[in-house]
Order: sequence, then C-alpha cells, then structure tokens
Amino acid sequence: MSAPYAGFTAEDVRQTKARLKDGLNPDSESQQKLVSWLQQFSSHPEFTKCLLYIVSVRSPEDSPDDNVREVAAYQVKKSISEFYPEAVRPVQDFVFEGLIAVLQNPSEEPPVSNAAATCLSALIGVSGLNSFPHVAQRMLDAYERTRQVAVLRCIRNICEDCAVQLDTPISETEGAPAECLLPGMLNLLVKHVQDTSFATTDSAIDGASYLLQGLAHLLDSESLVDAASAVNIFVQDHLQELLNFLHIVVEKLSVSQYVVPSTKQRLDAVIGCCIDCFRALLTFHADIAQLKAMDRILQSVLAASPDSASVIVVSKASHFWSEFASIRPAVQALSRVPRMIPQFVEMLLVRMVYSELELQLIEDDEEKDDIHPTRDPKSRDNDGDDAQWTTRKCSAAALDNLSRSLQDDFIQPQGTPAHWFFQLISARLSSSDWRQVEVGILALGAVASGAYTALLPYLPTAIPQLLAATSWENTETHPLVKSIGCWTLSQYEYYIVHEESGRHCQPYLLNLLDCMGHRKRKVQETAVAAFTCLVENEIDRVIETPGALDLITQKIVLLLTPGHTTSRELVTLLDAVSALTLGGGIKIDTPVVHRLLLQPLLHLLQTTNRDAPVFPRIMLTVRACVEGLGDRFAPYVPETAAVLGSILSGYFSHLAVPAADHEWNHPSFAFVVLQSLLERLPAQVAPLLSSPLKNSQFTLLSLAMSPLTTQLVVARQVVETAFNFLGACLVLFPQESLPVVSPHVQNILDRSKPDDPCSAACCSLAREIVRALGRVDKAIIHAASEIQAIATCAGNIVRSGSRGWSENVIEEAAVCLCTTGLLFPSEISRLPAFYDSLGSIGYSLAKHREGSAKIDAFSGYIALYNANFDQLFGTMAPSAAAGLGLALGGLRQRTPELEQSVTSLLMRIRQNASLWSAVIALFPPNAPLDILRRVDPGFTQPSAPPLPPPPQS
Repeated sequence: MSAPYAGFTAEDVRQTKARLKDGLNPDSESQQKLVSWLQQFSSHPEFTKCLLYIVSVRSPEDSPDDNVREVAAYQVKKSISEFYPEAVRPVQDFVFEGLIAVLQNPSEEPPVSNAAATCLSALIGVSGLNSFPHVAQRMLDAYERTRQVAVLRCIRNICEDCAVQLDTPISETEGAPAECLLPGMLNLLVKHVQDTSFATTDSAIDGASYLLQGLAHLLDSESLVDAASAVNIFVQDHLQELLNFLHIVVEKLSVSQYVVPSTKQRLDAVIGCCIDCFRALLTFHADIAQLKAMDRILQSVLAASPDSASVIVVSKASHFWSEFASIRPAVQALSRVPRMIPQFVEMLLVRMVYSELELQLIEDDEEKDDIHPTRDPKSRDNDGDDAQWTTRKCSAAALDNLSRSLQDDFIQPQGTPAHWFFQLISARLSSSDWRQVEVGILALGAVASGAYTALLPYLPTAIPQLLAATSWENTETHPLVKSIGCWTLSQYEYYIVHEESGRHCQPYLLNLLDCMGHRKRKVQETAVAAFTCLVENEIDRVIETPGALDLITQKIVLLLTPGHTTSRELVTLLDAVSALTLGGGIKIDTPVVHRLLLQPLLHLLQTTNRDAPVFPRIMLTVRACVEGLGDRFAPYVPETAAVLGSILSGYFSHLAVPAADHEWNHPSFAFVVLQSLLERLPAQVAPLLSSPLKNSQFTLLSLAMSPLTTQLVVARQVVETAFNFLGACLVLFPQESLPVVSPHVQNILDRSKPDDPCSAACCSLAREIVRALGRVDKAIIHAASEIQAIATCAGNIVRSGSRGWSENVIEEAAVCLCTTGLLFPSEISRLPAFYDSLGSIGYSLAKHREGSAKIDAFSGYIALYNANFDQLFGTMAPSAAAGLGLALGGLRQRTPELEQSVTSLLMRIRQNASLWSAVIALFPPNAPLDILRRVDPGFTQPSAPPLPPPPQS
C-alpha cells in the first residue's frame, strides 16, 4: 500500500491504528501511554491528516466493534479545539473534505458519523463559516443521501454558532447560505412530521428536535432586525406556513400517549423547540399580533403546556408568555377579546406558586453559612442567590410585562368587571395555604410599576394587609411570605412614605428592621434590599420620623454584636449599614450614630480575623462610611489606616505564595478604602505620609511594580486598585509621591499590553504621573526620559486602533497622550511620532462611545491644538487637519467649556482659508453644525464619505 497522502505513509496509518487499539484496553497503564503519545503529536498537521485518513477510509481489517475510528475522530476534534490554527489551519480543506466524506457515506456506522459531525461543528466554530460558505447546502445533500441524524445535529450547531454569517451574502453574485438552508430545513421538518414513524422512533424525534432548535436559533438571531436579511425575507414569505406547521407539531405531540420516559423526554424537547420558535416569531414580528393566527398561537402554547406538563415544557411556555406580554401590540389585541386578560392572569398566578424543588433549594441554602468571595471591590453585594430563570420567575415577569404594556387599562380591559384583579388577589390573600398568600402578595408587587396609577384607589386596603403579613407581631407568618411582603411593600414605598396621614411609615420601618434580624436569611436579604431603597430614596422622610434614626441604630448595633448573627447574616446587615451611611451622609452625623454604629464597626474591623470571609465586606462598609460621612469620619482615620497598612504589609511580604492563598483579594479592598480616605479626608491623611506606616506602604507599592512581581501571580484587582490609589496620591501629594513612583515608570508601561486587563489602569496612572510632573519643580525631578517613554507608549496604543485594545484602554491612552503634549510641548516636539498620533486620536474619538472618558480626551485634544497651534499647523498641517476633522465629526456630548474651546480653535483656523478647507473637507454629515456655522455663517454641509480606516503608524 503506497502513501495515502503526502506527509504520512501506510506504515504510519498501521502504527497509529495499533496505538489507538492498545489504548482502548481497560488497564490504566495502556490508556496513560496512549494519552502521552497523543499529546506528543497532536499539534502536528500531518498527524491530524493521518488520524482523519483513519476516520474517513474504512479498511477491510477494521472491526465495527473496536472503536478505533471513533477514537481517531474525537482526537481530530481535540486537535481542532486545542491546536487550531497550528495543527489544523495548514490542512483545513483536507480535514473539511474528509469529514464531509464520512457524513456522505450511507453505510457509515452511526458512532463514527456522530464523531465526524462533532469534528465538523468544532472546525466551523473555530474557523468561521466564511472558510466554508457552501457547507449548509452540502449538509442538506449529505442528509438526503445518508439519513444520518448526526448530520442534522451538525446543522443545528452551525445555526447556533454562525447565525449571523448564515445571513450574510457569500459574494456579490451569491446570496446568503440561509437562502438555501431555511427552505431545506422546513422541507425536512415537514417530511419528518408526515412520516408514520414520527413520535414513535427516537431517531426521528431527535432529527426533528435538531432541526427545530436550528430554526429557533435563526429566528432568534439579530439578523431579523434587518428587513432585507435572508432570514427575514424567508419568514415574511413563509409566515403562515411556519405557523401552521408549528401548530400541527404541537397538536400532534400534545396528545401523544407514550409513557416510555426517554421517548417522552424527547417529545417534550420538540414541543419546547416549537414554543421557542413561536416566541422568536412574536418577538421580532410584532405584526403577527394583528393576524388572525395569533389566537391560534396562544391556544397552541396553552394546549402544549398544561399544569401537568413537564418542567422543560412549562419553563419554555413561561418564557414565551413573558416575551409575549412585553409586546404591546400583541397584548392590546388580546385585551380586546372579552375576558382574555383575566384568564391570562389566572394562568400566570397558577404558575407563580413555589414548586417543591424551589422550596428544597431555598431550605438547602438556608443551612449553609458560607460566603462567596467578594471579588469586585466596588460592588456592595456580590453573593446573592443565583438568578435561575424558573417557571415562577417567568410567570411573574410576564405579569409585570403585561401591566407595563396595558398600564392603566390593565385594571379594567374591555368587557371586564372593574374589580376582577383584586378579586383574584383577595381570594389568595385570604387562603389558608401560605403559598397562595405568597402568590397574591407577589402579584401585587409585580404590577406595581406598570399599573401604579390605576392601583391607587385600592392601596388604602392593600397596604395594611401587606403590613400585617410582615408584622413583627405576626409570628406565625411563613418566612417566605414575610420575604415577598418586604419586596412588595418596597414597590409601593413612595405611597407609604408620602401618604397624607403618615400612618404607614413607622410600621413599615419597624417591620423592615424586625425582618433584618429574622432567623431566615432570605427574609433578611429582602428586608435589607427594601431598607436600602428606603434610605436611598426617602432618607429625609425617614429622619423626619420621630425616633426613627435612633431606632435604626439601636437595632443594627444589637445585630452587629458578636454571637448574635452568623457570617452570612452579618454580611447582610453590613449592606444595610452601607446603605444608611451612603444615603444619609452627614444627615445622620449624630452622637448616637457614632456611639452605636461607627465605633462598633471599627471594633469589628480591628478584631475580625483577617482570613474570615466576612472581612472584605467589613472593609467595604467602612469605605461606605468614609464616602457618606466625609470629614465627619476623621476621628477614625488613624486606626483605619493602621489596619489597612498591616493588610498590605502582610500581603506584599508573601508575594511568592500561590494565587489560591490570595483568593479573597484583601489588598484590593484595602487600596479602595485607602483611596476613599485620601480623596475625602486629605488633611487628615497628609500627616501619615511622613509616618512609618505611609513610608511602608510606598515601599510595598514599589515592590508591587518591580520586575520581580511580573513573574509572580498578583491578582488583577490588586494591581488595578494599587494603581488607582497611586494616582490619587499623585493628584493630592505630587511632591511626596513622585520620588517613589517615577523609578518604576517603565515597569508600569510594560504592563500596557493588549492581553493585560490592567492596561487601562496603567494608562490612567501614567497620565497622573505626567500631571504630577507638571506641578513639581523641574529642577528637582529631571523626567524628560519618563515623559517621552509615556508619550511613546500611549501613542503606540492609540495608533494601533482597536487591534487588540479595548475602547477603554484607547481612551485612557488618548487622554494620557493629550495631557503629555499639553504640559510638556518641548519634550514632545522631539518625538515626530507624536504628531503622527493626532490623526489616530481623532479617529478614536470619532468612533468610540460617548461618556466622561471621551469628554476628557476631547478636552485635552482641543486644548493641545490651542496651546501648540503654530507647531501643529506648520509642517504637520495635513496630519493635524485630518485628525481634527475626524474628531470634531464625532463630537456629540459636550460641556460649555469644551464647546468654547472648540469654537476658539475653529476661529483661529478660519483665518487661514486653505487650512479651513482642509479641515472641513473631512467633516462627516453629522458634524456639529451649530458650532461650524457660528464660526462660518456660510458653511454648507459636505457630503463626506464614511470614516476612513485609522492612520497607520
């Protein structure tokens, strides 16, 4: 046998098969040898070709039972997933054709076909559909030839991974792949349903399920927004056919009596896919709501998802109802049918009842006392419950969306009695089953945002009922009823606080404080969330309530006492303290608050074990007190800084410890609190700069930026927060900070890489270094080399455009570059590349999103032009004009100062006719015409082309 293909021989094939067969032995030693051998060669293209040859060519000596070809196929997938493009890209077409050959072979064993389909999905997933634009048609042809379900699974995967590419024309002469794929899929679906074995054969059910999943992915893709897309055109042309087909499938499967569990699960999956298709069609084609077929759709979904349906079907249906209720034309059409809205709401209320599984999960969660690490030092609450999209939550969301769509008409739609909603709610609130009571309270909260005005006449009756459900005196109320009661009351917070008699405010506050100390964590967390809303939105009303502030502090200090709460409960209470201090600010600066709140909190900070999971949350609560109270926190600065300094000392003295030991990122929180202290209380922090504590911190920061640290594992958050803290030091105390920071400028810049998440923080710190250098005597610090290094690094980032850099990093680099040029024109004039960067900055500013960072960059950019006008519009006039024209073309948000600066600059340019023509020639149609016509009353808008590519470095 000669070499099958160039690069490997028949002997290579024989030896590879033997190795694979030996590795299938059950003993672990043989399997370990096979794994080691495969790892050695998997990254070589010729080895991938050899494996693919084994898969695609079945020799007479191959046994269907030895699984060698199947193992070879999965090893090809491993090469595609782990070593692309090194191992596969050079032989990409070879691999593709080999896999297609397997899928087109009618006599191929199903396990090998399945493996080949998995390989092909992986190949298209990593290389993109553009490399194989005709794969959709070839998949349809392969299925017509082989009837292998694996081919349909591959089609499903392509629809899922490449929905947008399927809707993109292949070339100027060829349409989008979806133009042939969608009709082919619909044709296959019709054949599947018409087949007598449908709903009885697992393979037929699986095939229909894969096709429906692929169809749902295409219908749910962003391309449907474009009216000219292939998917949209197909839907418009075949809408009635699609709806009829889906209805037939649901109707046929809903009456199926098969009780074999595996078959029933497959049938439920098909019904779920049909519901997904209905949802996608309604979401992107609201005009369906005007069709007579809409009622048929709703009846189909209702028939497919009775209360006794499986979890997957009910979950899909609940998602459908949630989406449907948010489509205003559909809901308004439904409201014109008498009694339809009450029936719809009744169905949702039935599905909002807690399931046994949900109750068990809540109970299991209550038994834990663990705290997930708080990884974001700026976040106040990161360890809440996982947001699982359950049937109950979908139904509540549907009720919320329904009330928002109908608004005031929700209470009395056409042909409906006025009190129908409150009759439904009252029936549940008076039930002896606590779960029905909980549903009634949840429904009241769900409709609060959409139908608030229409609900006002009923609130004098409803609010007392809710207060009674959450009352501390009512000890027999189920904890979950108290929990949902706190949430629903928070939805009506404005009414409670501003009601004329004021009779509800104090009972509401008492109930929240009582629930914050409840034995069940879910009640605590809901009460704290409601308390947070109250103090953030209505702190003045709370303070005006006689004795309210003293009552709050006395309750919280009791709960903060060691031994009264678990760690998880303490975290919840600390969130309440954060909300109170941030919302109240200096309004709560009273002796009682200091004695009963701040002093116990500082005691917690000093005495809590540093390894305790709750310790980061204590630091964040201290930070909230600093932010809220400002200089009123001054008495606690020394002891707070001492604790934070010892944390940093302990961390940086053990940098070589593996990263797992730094999971809690305590230094990140320490830096965040220190930065708040520095910015809010600079006068109190300034004396610490000369103390051993502050000198120690600067020494440790120097270590954090040294080359040694880059070889060790330092958490991203530690680096970012350390750099942000250093930037604050440079702003407030440049004279003391620069001698420590300036020796490490190059180390800071070396971290500015596309793959380094700290790049934006590096650019921001470099900018503050430049600003600090501008405020410090040049005779003391000779920093020309540092300035030029910073400008060069920032210029490289800006000129590279978006290739590998995020918008945030480019904006920070642009601000840094403009600041450098503005403060140090003489040093920058020695860098010709700096002027080349101006066009790139203009392009970046025109293209990137609006926000404060863009305004800062714009201000520096215009100030740079104004300060160096003669230099920039001398020999560098073309580059300067190009950059300025592009930048001003992207000016959207602007402050009065920025607008005045731009006007001043344009006035100077207007004095030179040729220069003015060069600048305005690059203005796009959406340029700020008001400013231009203020400078040049005769200005006419040019028809400029779209933005050109960014200037190359």
